Amino acid sequence: ARTLGDGAKVKQDLAAAFTADEEWGPAAIIDECRRALPAATLATVDSGAHRILLAQLWTCHEPAGLMLSSGLSAMGCAVPLALGAGLAAPNRPIVAFCGDAGFLMSLGELTTARDNHLKPIIVVFVDGANSSRNNGSWQRRGCISQPTIIPRLPAGWGAWAMLWTTAQPCAAPCKRPKKAMALA
Repeated sequence: ARTLGDGAKVKQDLAAAFTADEEWGPAAIIDECRRALPAATLATVDSGAHRILLAQLWTCHEPAGLMLSSGLSAMGCAVPLALGAGLAAPNRPIVAFCGDAGFLMSLGELTTARDNHLKPIIVVFVDGANSSRNNGSWQRRGCISQPTIIPRLPAGWGAWAMLWTTAQPCAAPCKRPKKAMALA
């Protein structure tokens, strides 16, 4: 029977393969969020290229510290997962990581967040590419548009948003969100 061997060695090898040492980009964003958020933070992630990276870089400090859709690889599931977790554990910090297309698919969930006084942090990776599913045919069918102005959308639900385009610290907004927020 084949085994993975020493668990510590596997973790070390994965950490070396998936580093967060880029100056700015998805890995740097994930790393900055992990450093700024409390250890007890529950993370959710939807399907996309960002999920592959996040699953390797996000450190969970307890079992089930990361929720994702693994079987169906559902786009747009990060926000609803975060809201359900928020209802189950209202005092636990929660962050949802989603791609721009997945976030747009779950905009209606912001009504649920507002009406139930839920305050997840929502990190949106905006690249307009739909990279996990993009084989060119989606663009020909009009499914992919130019990147929207995602940071303006949460205001319609009374939420705060911030456009995060450089390696600036997210510690202040991540510490105590007063409303749900999207970081793009």
